[in-house]
Amino acid sequence: MPEPQKMRRSLAESLRRSMLALSLAPLFAFFVFVAAAAWVARHHVAELITVSLKRLEAMIEQMVAGDGGLQIKARAQDVARQVEAYLREHPGVTLAELRRSELFAQIAVQRVGVTGYTALYEAGTGLMRFHPDPALFERPLSELAATLPDWWSIYNAPPEGKEDAGFYEWIEPDGFRTRKYMAVCPVRVPLEGRTLMVAATTYLEEFMWAARIASDLGRSIEREYALYTEEKTLQVLFALGLVVGVTLLVLYGLNRRALQTFVSPIRDLAEAVARFGGTPSPPAVAAAVLGRPDEIGELARTYEAMRRQIADQIEHLERARRELAQSEERFRKAFEEASIGMTLVSPEGTVLDVNPALCSILGYRREELIGKPGSLFHHPDEIEKRTTFFARLLDGRVASAQQVRRLIRRDGEIVWAQISSSLRRDEKGNPLHFISLVQDITEKKKAEDELLLTRFCIEKAAMSIYRLDEKGRILDANEHACRMLGYEREELLRMTVFEIDPRVTHERWMRLIGQLKSGVSRVIQSLNRRKDGTIFPVEIATSHFQVEGEDILYAFV
Repeated sequence: MPEPQKMRRSLAESLRRSMLALSLAPLFAFFVFVAAAAWVARHHVAELITVSLKRLEAMIEQMVAGDGGLQIKARAQDVARQVEAYLREHPGVTLAELRRSELFAQIAVQRVGVTGYTALYEAGTGLMRFHPDPALFERPLSELAATLPDWWSIYNAPPEGKEDAGFYEWIEPDGFRTRKYMAVCPVRVPLEGRTLMVAATTYLEEFMWAARIASDLGRSIEREYALYTEEKTLQVLFALGLVVGVTLLVLYGLNRRALQTFVSPIRDLAEAVARFGGTPSPPAVAAAVLGRPDEIGELARTYEAMRRQIADQIEHLERARRELAQSEERFRKAFEEASIGMTLVSPEGTVLDVNPALCSILGYRREELIGKPGSLFHHPDEIEKRTTFFARLLDGRVASAQQVRRLIRRDGEIVWAQISSSLRRDEKGNPLHFISLVQDITEKKKAEDELLLTRFCIEKAAMSIYRLDEKGRILDANEHACRMLGYEREELLRMTVFEIDPRVTHERWMRLIGQLKSGVSRVIQSLNRRKDGTIFPVEIATSHFQVEGEDILYAFV
């Protein structure tokens, strides 16, 4: 598309050229007829332009008002969905708790346009619950019904709530009256058994900038045309007095051309504006109108830019809404179906939600945990440890952390759990809630304790105990074995049975392995060699078992 500065050429200049062509007509004989025809044509075209511009202004104003209303409705619906999501994430929350929640206040009261806002009130009673002006909290706004009847007809909703929207007359504190638009939308998740309503309102003037531009351009076209035709009509009347017949025909043709040049494009633009208001994906303005090098082309290009911007914003909002819904659905499904326990806890330590797996670990029902402090199911000795754990996440020292803590089931039984936690924050960095993964490791803890006890017994036994593989390599030895032979543990682990027992040969060892594999334990008399070379007699009890397919021998000396 050419640059607007190069394309711009006023309607007055185009009309001037047409009238100059008329003034050069060769005949000047029929002055009276030419005067009448010029006068009638001027007024006829001026009237057509005026009527078309007024229709265009009205259509643009109606379209902008309608689009503004749709944006306000969409804002009310979006806030209602956010409130619903919050209430679903916080089942059983009370109005008093919501009043203390800075996050919920930010959700309930949001900006609409430049001067508008959203508010939260109760359906049926009209009591204001959240409003930018705290003085209106708990105030029954039915007292405004007589003063602002149009406003009250939109605001007043039945106890079950319903969507509504419309214009109303607003009275400013100084008595000035102005027009505003309001949309109300019910919140489908009740609070304490009552339905909340989201109201979104703003001044209509915020959406009328495009209509004002179109009106100013239209008035400019009308004034330029009126001044120009007045001036040129006098010139034509003076110069072409003798050319009534020929001039009448020429004037008719030129006026027809003027209609095609000026009025038809305006009508086309008005039709495009009308289609914009009723079509989700509005059609573009004709290329011929966009390419005009005058005010009509400039007006068409302004409209086209506005149309594309609004369409892009609508598409962006719809895509963001879909992505948010999909993300919430994926998280909820993963939360509910996870095989390990999951919980959401507020920064203050209150349980916001738990999944079925955690309920199974703790023996509680979900409703018995939600809204309760997390300390309810923590061992008293673990409370300080838990507080420090959360403090490190809140002050940002760590992004996520893991701990092993004792929990208490509903029946009083102790459960050992491995807990991995992270802190979710909003776009401003404010903490929203902790997300914790809880894995029951009670059996694992018992097995580890038993293993430690077994190891302790082996180490402190009053006899030498060896663990060997099928090739006679020493895999482990206790403290008594090291003292008896005079070796350090690391030295013994590099040796074989052949180095400490002079009687054991490879053939004898393989026969012993075969006997032990058949399930027969053996007690044999043999000799052991100390590190200093001394040899002393020993009695050895041997046993065999397999671990993951490998043959392991234990020797008790």
